[in-house]
Amino acid sequence: AARLEAHPWIARVAVARLAPGTVVARIEEHEPAALACAVGEARLLVNEHGVAFANAEGTAWDALPQLVVAGLPPRDRRDPLLAQGVALARAVAEAGFAGIELSLDGEDPNALPALRVGGVQARILLGAGDPARKLANLVRLLAEDATSRDAREIDLRFEEQVVLRPVVAPELGNDGPTPGVDTPGP
Repeated sequence: AARLEAHPWIARVAVARLAPGTVVARIEEHEPAALACAVGEARLLVNEHGVAFANAEGTAWDALPQLVVAGLPPRDRRDPLLAQGVALARAVAEAGFAGIELSLDGEDPNALPALRVGGVQARILLGAGDPARKLANLVRLLAEDATSRDAREIDLRFEEQVVLRPVVAPELGNDGPTPGVDTPGP
């Protein structure tokens, strides 16, 4: 049982001896629900309970939601932040989105969690609280205003108000002085 439980894909093992020379093992495997990602670290598979359990090598796991964290948690222990991320990723998928990437922690806790989804360039700020109404507002916004997909940011943190922050293009001629033109010569 101990050797089986040491395998990263095995969540639980129950072993019983039925007769001399007969052992029965009941094995419960982890089911990957998301990827935990941190800069400079190997991606980890995460089950629905927020337990990181194995390296996510190769591209076979790329369709799973990505949970971006500052540092990866220890393996084989439930992490509340990852559990929250898995539940939120499930809600986002149920709202009809794919290509899900959730930033769960970082410098500005008021702007987290933040979301990126396939087909939408904007970073989507969800903030704390129940995501159902926020995701419904996002679905409605994207259906009513296709240009909102190209915004820099879609902020859903406010009760009934969606805030769009546009991409700001640099002003022409505002990239510094041009020697000999904008500044006096010697």
